[in-house]
Amino acid sequence: MRLRLGLTLILMLLASAPRADPACETIAALERLAQAAQSADPRRIEQALLRLDSARVGWNLRHHPLARHQPEIDAALDLVAMAQGAAGIARMRSPGGAAILARLEAQIARHACDHDATGAGAGTEGSAAQTVSWRMPQLARAGLMALVLVGGSAGTARLLVAHRRRGRRQAQRHVVNLPVRLQHEGFECEARLLDISRLGAELRVDADDLPDDLDRMMLRMGEREIEAALRWRNAHYLGVQFLKPLSAETMTPLVQRGHGRVWC
Repeated sequence: MRLRLGLTLILMLLASAPRADPACETIAALERLAQAAQSADPRRIEQALLRLDSARVGWNLRHHPLARHQPEIDAALDLVAMAQGAAGIARMRSPGGAAILARLEAQIARHACDHDATGAGAGTEGSAAQTVSWRMPQLARAGLMALVLVGGSAGTARLLVAHRRRGRRQAQRHVVNLPVRLQHEGFECEARLLDISRLGAELRVDADDLPDDLDRMMLRMGEREIEAALRWRNAHYLGVQFLKPLSAETMTPLVQRGHGRVWC
């Protein structure tokens, strides 16, 4: 159960797609809004506003250096949101409105997520350093995810090894040479028990003809009876699986009587 759970968690982690960074999405939406405002096209402004969740701008930028300029962002959003009709457009294109939008564009250009696309400039080095600083939480989460994957893989490997060892111990076979009687629906014959484990055994059958419908049988060794199911057969040998795994108390005297050695 723990093995399947560990594998399921690892597969879920591997299959989960990385989420887009909300700060970069917000900055891109603000950039589209500033460009629409510069065009003074009411339709473009309306579309840009619809693509921007104004209520979550501050929350999405909370770990980003641009959050320090939240008052200027709010002023620009209020200005553009009221740009309806000729009066609103005129207010937005006035010297004061143009200055507000210019400051917004300058901050966006300085703190844009993709600096390679904007070219090099005097403030590029400082801006890149700020970008690295706000990306640290994302990098930390990525590192934590990597640790979870590595730890999960190591834990799964340990479970696999333990499972194989446990199965090997349960199926440990003992070479013996014991007489046994095989009984099946009135048929009975002598056989030799060649090796035995808690789960099954191999027998050599002395009878020339075995029943074609031989599927389940009773193995008698003195007063001990063990019910088994046929798993394979050839001319003189049978492989059987016990319907109930043998206990250590049952196995010990059989191995001692058979003078067998342990092998895997």
